[in-house]
This record gives sequence, structure tokens and C-alpha cells, in this order.
Amino acid sequence: AVNVLEGQHQWNNFNVEKAYSSSDVTSQGIDAWYTSIESTSLTTNGYSTGAVFEDSALTAETATFINGKTTGLYGIQSTFTLEDLITSTQQYGVRLADESHLQTSTWAANLHNTPLLLEEDSTANARTFTPQNTAQGSSDAVGDGIFLYGGPTTSTISTTAYGYLYETYVSFTDINNQPIQADAYAHNFLSTGDTNGVASLPLLSTGSMVDVLYQGAGVRAELIGNQAGQSVQIITVPQGDWNLPSSSTIVLGAKPDGSPHILNGNLNFATNSQLKLIDTTLIVDSSSSVDLRASGTLSGDGGILNATSLSLNVQSTFTSEGNGLEIQSPVQWACSSAQSISDVRFTSTLSIGALCEVEMTGGEANEQITVGTGGSFSLFSVLEISVLDKGVPVEGATIIVDGQTVSTDALGEATTQTTARSVDSQGDVQGGTKTVTMQIQSFTEFYAWDTKRSTSHTFMASTLPTGTINSWLVLEKSWSPYRLEGDLTIASTTKLTVNDGVELRIASQAIIDVQGVFEAGSATISSTGFGARWGGLVLDGIVGSRIQLSGTQLVEGSPLLTVSGYGEMVAENVNFARSAGSDPLILINSGAQATVSLSNSHLRDAGSMCIQSQSPDAKIVLDGVEFTDCNGDAAWIRLSDVDFNNVTINGGMEDGLALIGVNGQVSGLKTSSFVGDSTVRLESIDGDFIIEDSQISAGSEVGLIAFNCDDLILRNLELSGAPGLDIDETSGQLEQITAHGNGVGTGVTIRHGKASSMMVSDLSITNYSVGLRLHAHDFEEPGVAYIHNLTIDSSDALSVEYYDAQISDSDLVGSISVAGSTINIIDSSIIGTKSLSTEGVLNEWSTHSLSAILNGISVEATYVISTELLDQPSTYSGQFIDIILQYSKHTEIQSELSTSATIETYSAMSLVNNSEFELGNGVNQQVIISLLPNAAPVASVSAPYSGQRFMETVPIEVIYTVLDDTTILSDI
Repeated sequence: AVNVLEGQHQWNNFNVEKAYSSSDVTSQGIDAWYTSIESTSLTTNGYSTGAVFEDSALTAETATFINGKTTGLYGIQSTFTLEDLITSTQQYGVRLADESHLQTSTWAANLHNTPLLLEEDSTANARTFTPQNTAQGSSDAVGDGIFLYGGPTTSTISTTAYGYLYETYVSFTDINNQPIQADAYAHNFLSTGDTNGVASLPLLSTGSMVDVLYQGAGVRAELIGNQAGQSVQIITVPQGDWNLPSSSTIVLGAKPDGSPHILNGNLNFATNSQLKLIDTTLIVDSSSSVDLRASGTLSGDGGILNATSLSLNVQSTFTSEGNGLEIQSPVQWACSSAQSISDVRFTSTLSIGALCEVEMTGGEANEQITVGTGGSFSLFSVLEISVLDKGVPVEGATIIVDGQTVSTDALGEATTQTTARSVDSQGDVQGGTKTVTMQIQSFTEFYAWDTKRSTSHTFMASTLPTGTINSWLVLEKSWSPYRLEGDLTIASTTKLTVNDGVELRIASQAIIDVQGVFEAGSATISSTGFGARWGGLVLDGIVGSRIQLSGTQLVEGSPLLTVSGYGEMVAENVNFARSAGSDPLILINSGAQATVSLSNSHLRDAGSMCIQSQSPDAKIVLDGVEFTDCNGDAAWIRLSDVDFNNVTINGGMEDGLALIGVNGQVSGLKTSSFVGDSTVRLESIDGDFIIEDSQISAGSEVGLIAFNCDDLILRNLELSGAPGLDIDETSGQLEQITAHGNGVGTGVTIRHGKASSMMVSDLSITNYSVGLRLHAHDFEEPGVAYIHNLTIDSSDALSVEYYDAQISDSDLVGSISVAGSTINIIDSSIIGTKSLSTEGVLNEWSTHSLSAILNGISVEATYVISTELLDQPSTYSGQFIDIILQYSKHTEIQSELSTSATIETYSAMSLVNNSEFELGNGVNQQVIISLLPNAAPVASVSAPYSGQRFMETVPIEVIYTVLDDTTILSDI
């Protein structure tokens, strides 16, 4: 119904209820572990066991546990402080185990086989115990423990120890015998005096020790149950010196306002007098002192004494209980025999007299200690160990401290003691910090114990089941660390959840086989240490199998993840580290049909490679992933789909990314800290694969190499170091690439090209020995490399061997060498020497835009162009024509230049234009030809003239004149 793990909780009017079933023997209304609950009213109704508290505390005004089958209230190492308790209709009303304690003012118990069962030294105090209808022949209280009770005297009690509490009237007076309303604590029950100073106290007939306090001051007295006329006189802190009466026990408790008690004089103990400080501080005036004299006792339970001087003599001593005693005063101790004390905190100096030997167990003494001749001081610190498995004691766990070995008992407990400090005439020896080791099978846990003080420590060693789990299993931080000693399989219908803060330690070679769902938060999953490696997570399930990691530390597995079947693995903000031998961190086998997605994660310290995949049916998604010290390749991927974004590759590698026959894309790659061979290695990729928007630093062999790839796209890359880029037997596109070197090596190499042309644009190469190298063998016929907008500034700008290329709109600074190749350079600048050999040809071309203007209008025209490098004129037609003309040709034996071109321009309605323009890069890029119009022929008659008359038979002379601007007269 209600499960509570850890924390402090306030429950008011809390009710857990269900219908009662006589066959129900397993249900629990409340199950509380390691928690503290306060409640005004708490009720369970209808559950077989009303409430189970383990290592917990319950404080309530009214607690009701009714109508069950087994137990009303079950406590294991727990404490219950109640005003009223009601239990009804269970086998046991209350069951207490492992030193649990019940404190209740009233308890009404009805219809039980046995109202109270005590186990393993548990205790119960019930001021008024009223059992009714207990099973015939059964006792009202049984078991191993102590039961103190009041109420009806007819109860049958069969515990190992018990006592009846008589309500007994006791009066309280001050030092002047006037009645006061004092508070009295008897068996942890509070009783307050009335206006007449009288209160009823629950007392044993054999006597009970009672602390009586009034305004923080009081006494401890033994009072007898069922005896009339008893009175307690309260002694308060006086003004001036305070001389404690002999054989008295004076108690100072907390004042109502929380202020300390102040003594304006000396504090002197008499014979066998005792002063006890409970949850309070006594401050003695700085001009005064404290003297325990020969047999005084100063004790404390959360008490502090502050003074400028404190002395002990002969048999006087300190005692401490509960929350202990703290001495804020220099101490001078002269004893006549060996003294043993415990759990006192000395915060000032200690001076031990001659022949005085003091031993203290527990407590603290960190300040200066001086000893007289033959005197000594020894501090023994105690460490109390408990070992729990999900709250259950672990018996037989091995505890090792400073070479001493002990084992935990049936309660999962063990105690060890060591000398924390030893002061004598030989010197001051201190124990310092010691390592505490706890071992269970392969599981080892450590604790650093500062032996200056006693302490307790709980080792958690919770176990996971081996074999197959078929129901949801949740690992809680409270029970961490957990251990797994063998293989675990998560069935396809269930899941295992590892909550934030959990540590899970797994034995050597053991695996977690995920056929269902494995999910982990900010937890640590590791081996059991000492060089061991667990077998990792194995994803070999069905469709729907899933591993989900968020903020997880997944370490010391070999491999950490193996993917063999269907499913999905999603990791966000995960640290993968420390596989061993030849194992990668992540292994994806050839039969895997899963998706592995990693984001904002770090892979480091692999045995061999961080990621290895050879599955054609797997997909790997990386986003914001960093690789360091993979001791092999960062990622060796064969045939899988990849989607990599913002991946960082650091040092400690052979190759960075080794991608073979993959599909997909890589973007945002950063390798500025890469130390290894090849930063990126691409091989046998057939299809559209893109690497873009990346910064790649060259390893010792190359930055990026592509071998035997088709249709590869490299875009917007920043390369540094040499060699920067090596394209081998590969076709595709290079776009927006910059390569910057250190003055040595080759920037970019394109070699042994395929029949499909390599297309290059926006390539910038600076500061290399060789900027761009194009290479093939003389028997190869690679497709022409088309290179646009190439910028090179290197010692050797371009080196070409048997690889034809066309380079346009480029700027080359550095020498050029060409062998067995034809290089056409168009509209480009070359600054540097040219070296040609073995049928090498270097042609330079310039682009010119032609247009003809007639009467201010652009017109269609035909252009006939001749240059010294043209065997015959070239003819072009159109309104706007871009033509590429060769202006130089360099071979091994000669260089030919053509500095200008002649052009004849023909257009309808115009005269033929003959002109000339210069050739060369950046010269006359726009050639505009102005045409003259072709006018119509002019014809005129000069004779006969108009109106001229002729006689008949007289010949008439006719003069006809014809002119044309493009035709000679003989042709008219």
C-alpha cells in the first residue's frame, strides 16, 4: 500500500485501509525503511501486517493497527514513541526484533494470540497496558527482551525480564522546601508536578532511577514504586561557590530558553558526589575553577563543561553516556591508580600527573597532552561496522583494519578497536587515518577511518539475483552499492531500473543480458576492482528491447556494451571507460539489427578501439561525443549507417574514424588534439556520403584519406598539418575546403582517380612544401579533375603526374610541375616557375565576353577569331558570347604565347568590323565591338534635268549616278 524509503515525514490523520480477507497473509499497510515519521494519528486497517518499520522511527499521538492476520506493528531495529496505541485482531499486536524499542503511555490490545512478542534483546515500556481477549493458554507478552508495564495486574508476562510499573505519588520541593512544578523522567515517561508539587510516576517496586528537573536544574534520585511519602528536593545553581553535597547526584538539564547554566564561583565536589549535564552547558566563571577532588564524578549526556581550570585527584573521574560529555577546559589529572574512561571529548590541554595512567575508549583528545614521570595517556578508538544487503544484515562479511580481521555476526555487525593516540615519556604516537576493507566474495568496499575519534560505519553490499528476472527490479540509492556475482538476464517482458546515485559492482566476466529494458540514471556501473573486468551489457533481444542510460558511469567492462540482436541503445551524458585487452568499449556484431545512439558522452581508455561495428543492419548515431585514449581506432565502422554530429577525437589513437563501406554523414568533427596515424579514414564507400563542417588535424600519416570511394562529398572542412587530405581511387566533390600546413609535406593529394571526374571548388591551401598534388600512373586514365576557385600559397603550388586537370578562377603562388599531363588553367593567376617534363603540357586560357553594338543596341553577330595558338580561325555566333582563348602553351621544349586576338565581326544591317584585343588573365574580359550601319545604295539622275525639252530625232543624254558604301563601282 505505502512504501517509504528514507527521509523525514510528517503525516497527520493518516489512514491506510482495505477490505479484510482471512486468506491474506502477505499484505502490508506501511513498509518503511530508514525513515522517520511523525504523525498526529496513524491507522492501518485490513492488512495482514499493519506496518513494518526497519531501521526507522515512528512518533505519534495515536497509532492504530487493526483487523489483520499476522502482526499489527512490526519493528526491526526501530523505535516507536507513542502516546496511545491500539491493536486488534492479529496474531501479534506488536512484534519487536533486533533491539527495537516501544514507548507508549497507553496500549489497548484486543483479540491477539499474543499481544507482544520481543526478539533479540528488544524492549518495551507501556505505562498502561490493557490486554483483552488474549488467546487461551497464551501469555500477553513473550520473548527475548525486557517489558516494563503498568495498568491491570492480571496480565500474563513471559519475557526474559519484566517489571510492573506502580503509579506512585512523589512530591517535589525547592531548597526552601516549597512545592515546585518540576518535570520528572521515569523510564522515559514524563510526569509534571501539580500546583502542590505532586506527580504520579511509574516506578518499579525494586526502585527506579528518576531525573527530576526544574528550570534546567535538578537531581537524580532512586524512587521506590508503591511507596508513599517520597519527596525530591531540587538543588539549583547558587550564586558564588557551589559545593556539591557528598553522595549526591545533581542533574543540570536544558533550560526552557536554551541558555547555558552560569556559575559565578568555584565548583567543588565532595565525597562520591556526582554532577550530570544533560543536553546543556555549564559555564564556570573565568576566575574560578572546578575541583573533582578525591572521588567526584562529572558525567554527561549531551553535556558541556566550560571552565578555565579543572582538576582530578585520586579516584575522581569522568563518565559519559548517550550523546557524551565535552570538557572545554584545561585538565590536570593526578590519579593514584589506573583510570579508565570512555567517550569524553577533550577540547583543551591535558596534563597527566606522575604515575597516573589514563585509558580512554572512544571520545576525542586532539590537543596537547603532557605526562609526568611514569604517567601515560592512551586513546582507543572504536569502529562499529554493520553490513547490510538491502537492509538485511550480512553475516560472515570480512572486515580488515590495520592487518586485523573480524567477521560480521548474525546481525551483520562487527567491532574493531585501534590505538588512536599513545602519550608517555617516550613521546606522542598518533594512529592517523586507517583503511577499513570489507570483503564479500569478489566484492570489496573501502572506508577511510580517521582514528582520532570513534565512529560507526555501515557498508551496503546489496545483491542482485543471478539468472533471469521476470518482474520489474528497481535498484535504490539507499541500498547502494549493489553487487552482481554472476550473469543476469532481463526477460523480454520486464525491465531493470538503476536509480540516480546507485553503484553497481559486477563480478569478473559476468554480463547483464538485456532482452527487455535496462535503464540507468546518474549511477556507476563497474567491476569489483583490482583489475577485474565484467562482461558488460549485452543487447541481443527482440524489437522493443532497449538500453537507456542518462548520466551513467559505465566503466571497467570488456566490452562495456555488446550489440548482437534487435533493439535500441540510447545514452546521454554517459562516460564509457576502461575496457581491457583487445576488447573495444562498444562492440556491434555482424548480426546486430539495432540502433546505438550516444549524445554528450565520453569514451576513453579502451583496450582496443572505442567503438567497433561490422553490421550492415546497425545504425550508429553520435552527437556531442568525445573520444580519448582508445588505444586503437576511435570508431571502426564497417557497413553500418552512421550519423555523427559534433564529435571530438583526442589523443591516444591509431586512427580516429575508420569508416568502411558505410552510409550516412559526419558533421562538426573536431580533432585539434588528435595524436595518432590517420585522423579520418574512408574506404569502399559507394554512394552519397558526406563529411562537412569539420576541423581535422593531421595525424602522423594523414588528416583525411579516402580510398576506393564513389560519389563522396567533402564540404566545408578545415584541415591542418600534413598530409591534410588524400583522395585515392575516389570520385566525388570537394567543396569549401581550407588546408593550412607548417611549411612541410603535402596539403591535398588526388591520385589514381576513377573514370568519373573529381569535382573541386573553393579549395584553399597554404604553407606546404607541395600544395596540391595530382598523381596517376602512365597506364591509368583517370577522369579530368575539374577545379574551381583554387587558392594555393606553398613552395610547390601544384605537382601533376599523368592526371589531366582543368583549373579555373584560381590563384597559385609557388612553382608548378607537370609530367605526362595536360593542365588547362583558366582565368587564373600563376606566380612561380613552371617545370614541364615527359609530355607535360600547361595551357593558360582567359575568358572574354563578346558583344556587338549597332546604333547603341546590342545585336546578334558572328565573330571570326584568330590567334597565334589557333591552327585555324574559330567562329562564334550570338548576342552575348563568352569565349575561352588560349594565351600560352608550355611544354618541356618550348613556351608559346599569344598576346592578342584578331576578330572579324559580322552582323545584319552593319558593316564588317575588323579589330584586335589583348589576351591574358584579367585582360579585356569585356570586349565590346561598335558596328557601323550598312546604308542603302544612293541613286540620282543628273541629266536630263527636270523640264528639259528635246526635238524629235535628237538623241537624249541620260546621266544616272549610283553609290554604295560597301560596294566598289566596278561591281555595281
